[in-house]
Amino acid sequence: MLRLLHLRSLDALLTHAAAWDDLWRRSDVTIPTVQARLVAQWVRQFGPRALGSRAFQALAIEEDGQFVAALPLCAQRLGGWLAAGGLTGNAWTPAADLLVDPNTNREAVLDHLARAVSRLPWQLLWLDNAIIDAPRWQDFLAACERVGWSHEVQERFRISQVEIAGSWDEYRATWSKNHRQNMPRYRRKLCAAQGDVSLRVLRPQSSEDIAAALRRGFEIENRSWKGAARSAVLKSPGMFEFFTQQAELLAEQGQLELAFLDAGGRPIAFHYAWRAKNVYHPFKCGYDEAFAAYSPGQLLIDEVLREFFATGETAVFDCVGPATDFTRKWQTREYTVGRVAIAPGRLLGQAVLAAYKHVWPTLKAWRPEPRRSAPRVANERT
Repeated sequence: MLRLLHLRSLDALLTHAAAWDDLWRRSDVTIPTVQARLVAQWVRQFGPRALGSRAFQALAIEEDGQFVAALPLCAQRLGGWLAAGGLTGNAWTPAADLLVDPNTNREAVLDHLARAVSRLPWQLLWLDNAIIDAPRWQDFLAACERVGWSHEVQERFRISQVEIAGSWDEYRATWSKNHRQNMPRYRRKLCAAQGDVSLRVLRPQSSEDIAAALRRGFEIENRSWKGAARSAVLKSPGMFEFFTQQAELLAEQGQLELAFLDAGGRPIAFHYAWRAKNVYHPFKCGYDEAFAAYSPGQLLIDEVLREFFATGETAVFDCVGPATDFTRKWQTREYTVGRVAIAPGRLLGQAVLAAYKHVWPTLKAWRPEPRRSAPRVANERT
């Protein structure tokens, strides 16, 4: 028997945290920020202030005493007026995905979940950053069709991955000729100018060690183009504290890793990474602009991947953010992230979705292109 649980607050989520996290471990979702306490942390930081903990709602399906599907959501307003539900997570950090037990009767479970969408208080579900080519999302959309919900899917970007399989030399042979030549050349130049180049990996546990290591990393980011653009963590009020708390929660589960590229004993590039289910997510990256000529961000990836191929302890290097020329140099595959809009039977939501599907593309096509200033040219981006 399947049972629906409608979790209408963060308190309800945290009451069921053990069941929620157990489902995350059984699911094929690898980002660890979909665990209950990390979702709650995101909602407290970014959810609508006026709603407090009630900004969060989730649907969960229970079978034989354990969760077999769950969808975490947060209230939002489209265009400033239409009440909608979105996935928890934003540009600062992803914190949501569709969780499904791979060993359950997926069709029956997702049909139950899709029908339950009508119980939510919103006119529309507006789900950004869904992995739309993942089987779990494809199956959920098929369930929405079976229960009669209108929906639209649009690709937004792709994310690069590196599969850690075979030998380092076999993987390196898949690179372009320029990339194979550039990596050792950058290393030689950096060694000649600064001294020894090495990888340093930290897995701090105490609050003091975590805060100190994160600050060293984000100071590197602040010395990059992100600092000048005021998009660095240390230039954004409250964000260092947010990531410190997030890192503490991850460290409790053994899912925090900080990687530094040192040159002559000085850190010049770093990863704030999540490691879970044998997948490495270098979520926040940075490099010191003073060393840009040596491509320190690229050299750090080179060092990290060498280590993964040598130890065999990691299955996938997942770049998290939108694929760029920088990440495609390394990738062996990629996956697609997009927007899923669902209208669960309400007239206003259906009308807005119809306009989004049929009217907005026409308006967008006829809209004149804005005048753009010359783009900033950087030696590399991480």
